[in-house]
Amino acid sequence: MSISTLLPVEAFTALDVPDTGLHGRETGQGAPLVVLHGFAPGIDSATEFSHQIASLSAHYRVVMLDLPGFGASAHLPIGEDYLADAVDRLVATLDALGIDRASVLATSLGGWVTLRAALDHPDRFARLALLAPGILNVNSAGARPPEGARALSSFLARPSEPAMLAWLESQVGDPSALTDQDVDVEMERAMAPGAIARLKSVSRTFDGWDQESALWMQCWKVEHPVLLLWGRENRDFLLDGALYGARRMPNADVVALSGCGGRAHHERADAVTRLVSDFLTL
Repeated sequence: MSISTLLPVEAFTALDVPDTGLHGRETGQGAPLVVLHGFAPGIDSATEFSHQIASLSAHYRVVMLDLPGFGASAHLPIGEDYLADAVDRLVATLDALGIDRASVLATSLGGWVTLRAALDHPDRFARLALLAPGILNVNSAGARPPEGARALSSFLARPSEPAMLAWLESQVGDPSALTDQDVDVEMERAMAPGAIARLKSVSRTFDGWDQESALWMQCWKVEHPVLLLWGRENRDFLLDGALYGARRMPNADVVALSGCGGRAHHERADAVTRLVSDFLTL
């Protein structure tokens, strides 16, 4: 399995938005599809969904937005209420781009932001394709932080190739399929100047956060069509916990993908692309 970038960031057009918005890139024409990345050092939306963008951009205006502290939005300040700030900037970006209503493809942290935005601004969003948004998950493993969170914390404390490999192994269904190139690519992103410090800053905004339950309790208000994609071997957000959470969303369909973990859009790239494409055209 290769999780390296398939399309270079330079292949896309940089967005011209004010500093109040999220920065990023776009490609393609058609109905707008906003893409939001997850939580990882040095990540951005263009590389996060590199396996899907080429296909999706044949039919949609794919707007790849980077959240505060990441990618093209690395210069943005990290607010104390990260979700609220990210949602405000997301809506400001849609306004700046002349987008009245958009569908969203997002994973992990991007899924959290998407759900909060859909609650606060329901008329601005159409269909939501979300990969393992942790906010919907009930941790059946107990109070101990999940395996991936522990591995990522270890890497952030002492960055090294072995620590990166340990974290990547926690994110996939078949760790033996990881290659040296996978580790090299992720290390290069993570070791970009300031990437680790910014990720730590984002993480600290969620320390002792008491709003998670409030967002969880409001998910029944998300009436948009939702596609929830979950890697069956996801060891951070277990499938049984995902099913419990998905029951609260009236129009959510859940698809469990075998043989993959938290990176289903890399491990089962073609399947995810097909499922998202079909969902968006319903």
